[in-house]
Amino acid sequence: MTRRDWLDGFLGWNSSLSVRKSEATSMVRIKGFTRVEVSKFFNNIEELMYRHKCFPSQVYNMDETRMGTVQEPVNIIAPKRQRRIGSITSLERGKKINVICSMNADDSLAPRLFVFPRKRMSPTLEKDGPPGAMYVHML
Repeated sequence: MTRRDWLDGFLGWNSSLSVRKSEATSMVRIKGFTRVEVSKFFNNIEELMYRHKCFPSQVYNMDETRMGTVQEPVNIIAPKRQRRIGSITSLERGKKINVICSMNADDSLAPRLFVFPRKRMSPTLEKDGPPGAMYVHML
């Protein structure tokens, strides 16, 4: 086992490296990402576009991500003898907003879609949002 001071020294000499958390990737995804499978995918797309007379401006890629509505508590520096360190939080703790972004093969963005987990929509949720974005609510 190496010690922490060895790791710190190693990272000091190799400034292009850093310690980061890895992202979980399933084995199915890893095994499916081969040169052969990627070539099949693009050949199929090309054939479909030709058959249906599609233009690059009609082909969109969509991605959905979830964002928290409440900031997670962070570590802070405080006096050693202070027993409690508080932070203000919301009752909506744990709720997530879905954000959907789409871009076509001609490099044009579709309006972003924000999906809020609410019964009713409040205009304040749209305040200072991206220009042209759409906002909806769903339970």
